[in-house]
Amino acid sequence: MTEARTSFRRGPRWARHVAAVLALLALWGCGRAASAPPVVTLQVAAASSLTDVLPPLAQAFERAQGGRVRVAMRFGPSQRLERQLLEGAEADVFISADPRWIDPLVDSGRIPAACRARIASHRLVAVVPREGSAHPRTLSELVSLEAVAVAARDAPAGMHARAALARDGLLERAQGHLVEGADVRAALGWVARGEADAGLVYASDAQAEPRVRVAFEVPWEGLPPIVVEAVGSARGPSGDPRMEPCAFVASLGSETARRALLAAGFGSAP
Repeated sequence: MTEARTSFRRGPRWARHVAAVLALLALWGCGRAASAPPVVTLQVAAASSLTDVLPPLAQAFERAQGGRVRVAMRFGPSQRLERQLLEGAEADVFISADPRWIDPLVDSGRIPAACRARIASHRLVAVVPREGSAHPRTLSELVSLEAVAVAARDAPAGMHARAALARDGLLERAQGHLVEGADVRAALGWVARGEADAGLVYASDAQAEPRVRVAFEVPWEGLPPIVVEAVGSARGPSGDPRMEPCAFVASLGSETARRALLAAGFGSAP
């Protein structure tokens, strides 16, 4: 009977100890949750040619950051994105299909560059509808077709297409045959739908569209390389560019990113 009374007395005391420990653990957990860093959003503006390859690279970066950073992407022609940024749109990272669209942003202070890196290069190719009958093998044969789709003259892909035609003395002859899209993806779409006989686009874009086939790669001798470049702003979302913009730019130069870009039809960074 005595032992039973002793056990009965110990019960409530033990329960009180457990309750106290649980309460302390709960407070500790709340403290940890309260001290956890907030998720920040990294704004990335990128050239249209990166539409397919960049999202998985961004997801890998988010995972590497432990979920602390969310990458929000918008795509468009490099020249349009540059204009939007000059007019006040925000971006922590800008990736352009040509470095010349980055320079005004850095020079004006709209993107105070904390880091800048070449991440890939482009190759220009001639494409035709996969089920079409045209089989051009040279630029001279290409411009003899009725409708050749190219990006707008102020878009990087459009500028590069015209530079290749001008180098071969074909630009004037081609003028009546060129149809312009806002960007390289628009020009590609016309060829894919059979609305143009052929087009001049980047190899990475051609690879992403199953309704076209590559007729030939445009020789690039005598012309400067087509460089894909990224710039990270010193005004990152947390105020520390090393934590988001420059870390993201650095991730695009990793071996994993390089392999992904090569697999998507890009060339190595020059």
